Amino acid sequence: MPGVRGAASSRAGRRVSTGVINCLLCALVVQGCTLRKPQAPSTEFTISLPIADVRTTIEELATDTGRRTSAYLSIEDDRLLSLDFSTRFDHHENVGDRLSLKPIEAAFTARLDDIHLPEQTLPDIVIPLHAIHDPDRFPEHSDGIVPVLPPVPFEHRQTISLAGVESLDVESGRVDIQVANGLPVDIAPLRLVLIDAGRGDRIIAVMELDRLDAGATATGTFELDGKRISGSLWVDIAGSTAEATDVDLTGAGELIVSAGLSPLVVSAATAIIPEQEFFVSQGLAFPDDRIQIARATIRDGGLTLHVRNDISVPGTVELSLDEVLRPDGRAHTVRLDGLEPGEVREVHFDLTDSDFVPANPLELQLSCRVRIRASEEVVRLEAGEQVMIDALTEELYFDRVEGVLNRVELPTEPVITEVDFHRGLDNLALASTRLRIYLRSAVGFRSRINLDIRGTNRAGRTANLQISEVFQRGSYADPVFMVLEPESAELTDFLNLLPREVEVRPTVLIGDGLGAETITPDHWVRIDSVQFLAPGRLTVLAPTSIEPEPEYRDLQGEEARRRIESNLISARVMTDIENHLPIGISVSLRVTSWSRIVHDVIVAAHPHLSQEGAMLDWLVQHGIWHLITGSDRQEIQERMAISLGLHITALIGADVATILDRILADDHPDSRTLFVNLLLGSLINDYEGDGQRQVETLLGQDITPDEWEEIIAAAVYETPELYIPPEGGPFAIPAAQVDAAGHVTESRFSRRDIELTKEQITVFLRKGGVYTGVCTEIDATQGEVALFAENYATVRAATKIRMELNKHLFQD
Repeated sequence: MPGVRGAASSRAGRRVSTGVINCLLCALVVQGCTLRKPQAPSTEFTISLPIADVRTTIEELATDTGRRTSAYLSIEDDRLLSLDFSTRFDHHENVGDRLSLKPIEAAFTARLDDIHLPEQTLPDIVIPLHAIHDPDRFPEHSDGIVPVLPPVPFEHRQTISLAGVESLDVESGRVDIQVANGLPVDIAPLRLVLIDAGRGDRIIAVMELDRLDAGATATGTFELDGKRISGSLWVDIAGSTAEATDVDLTGAGELIVSAGLSPLVVSAATAIIPEQEFFVSQGLAFPDDRIQIARATIRDGGLTLHVRNDISVPGTVELSLDEVLRPDGRAHTVRLDGLEPGEVREVHFDLTDSDFVPANPLELQLSCRVRIRASEEVVRLEAGEQVMIDALTEELYFDRVEGVLNRVELPTEPVITEVDFHRGLDNLALASTRLRIYLRSAVGFRSRINLDIRGTNRAGRTANLQISEVFQRGSYADPVFMVLEPESAELTDFLNLLPREVEVRPTVLIGDGLGAETITPDHWVRIDSVQFLAPGRLTVLAPTSIEPEPEYRDLQGEEARRRIESNLISARVMTDIENHLPIGISVSLRVTSWSRIVHDVIVAAHPHLSQEGAMLDWLVQHGIWHLITGSDRQEIQERMAISLGLHITALIGADVATILDRILADDHPDSRTLFVNLLLGSLINDYEGDGQRQVETLLGQDITPDEWEEIIAAAVYETPELYIPPEGGPFAIPAAQVDAAGHVTESRFSRRDIELTKEQITVFLRKGGVYTGVCTEIDATQGEVALFAENYATVRAATKIRMELNKHLFQD
């Protein structure tokens, strides 16, 4: 675009070529020194000082690497101008240690839920016939046969001792009873009662039989569920024989009660305890589902267990990671023998180079088997006693993983790109925008890249943009190059902000939680760049000023400047502008001298120096006379001599104090102004930047190159010393004619001739040179316009100075 603040011209190329002028003046000066001075010179002649001669095409703006615009503009295949800038990463990110998981630390128990006691066979209870029917009761029957035997009640109590038992809290169990009636008579009824002799003769259970015929057998049980019993029991047996005939009382008949204690499950026992064994399996969960392992090789890592025996008897604890296999194929197992009550031991599993094949892809399984050895004496043991296990986990680093990955993060350090959009583009609205992400993938998982994009424009406004795009699986053996173009409704608004600083923070998320593949730490993703694109169809929302970097121009030589000024008759500015753009433009020229810029910089730092007398004193006190070159001092001395009406040699060799004395004594305010301007202009603003450094030395502070650029631009465009045209507003040129496709078919022109006053033209003659700027104002458009590579604008401007050839031009 015309006048867009393009790539900064090197300072070495900024001086106006004034060879013609200087050659002419030198010739005249030499002539004045070698010939007789003319008696009555009256000739007039004209010289030109170029102000601007710029023809800028859209293609140059986009492709000329000498311009800053080439950093963010390009020409597309259709020849349209495009906003185009990239955030380069060139970052290769290996998966590396991100194939790692740290199981969640846990505390769990191996609990003795029940105590198991084996069955016992108890002694038989035998009641012989004579204990019920004593033959001596029937002396009349000497042969022992009683024709009619009447019913006789009987009772019997028998002690039963449980071997090795003092006390039991029975959860389940019973005493099985079998009654065999070997008597020659029937029994009706029969009642058996189990009594706990060790607990105050409490009745435990009762069993009743209505009738038991001679020679018959009956069974029953004493249920012990939920009973607390001691090891000393009684069985009371009570019954009655039925009436019988012809009973031989001398026979060997007997009533036999057989008892057996079934296996018991008890919640507490004071007894001789047989061996007890119990088992628990505990999963140590992974913190998330990022890595769902079917099979993996553990490169490094381990697990530490603190094991405490809270059981009241010694035991053996066996800990096993059944799913983690050593290189020899055996599971990791540790056995702790003789773990005393209250004792704590530490176990460490080194899992380096182990193979992990989990049943559950989201946890590491740990099993614990506890054995309590059989006691040799009576001990107290209760259900609920336990072994406590604290699992202290470490990060497990995997060398190879087969399974499913779900958003394993590969974060990349953010990259900040500075885009120096030129002033005045703020009112442009981009019609459409695109984003391209260039990356390569050497991971075999379908993945996603997230971009957190933050922008800040010149005015300090910020915006945030979130981009997320899926990319397909790659291959470690043959990495896949991809260009992703995610759609984003917010991207156009983001770029219309014209962010001067763009920060892109990418995160690659490997895996979609679905496909199963294999990955190793040396798999990688490379992010090459993120490119922002906006084809050159845009709308100008409001009149917009484009202010390119000011150009430095200097008419070298104090003598040349002085003689032109003293012989000046008139000056004009001729402008010739061609608009080959589909947008109407207005152009003005702005000029500000280097001495005025320096003056304003000093006053901005020290406002009290705005008065010229104060400025003059301050410059003298700060030794500015010693900062400037000897040739500049001589020029100042000669110029001040003329200004004060002295002979041109009167102040040659004088120091600054002498010059000041003459200025103050003669009370010449114009001379003070001239002296200040000459001193400030002598802070040479050449391509080495010495003048800027000298100003910084005077102020005792650093001013960055960017700050200088802002200072100079503001001085030229915001507070210029000379505005061309001085009256009537800028030169207006309507939009060029275009065809239906938006291509320009005919340029528009403006040619103007503006007269300048002597005061205005002398701005160009200031010591230290001037900065000139071409301000292009773009008109608002009714709709979108297209900018093509061949569009251009040309601005030519020159000052024609008409001088009188008189005696001053020949003065030695």
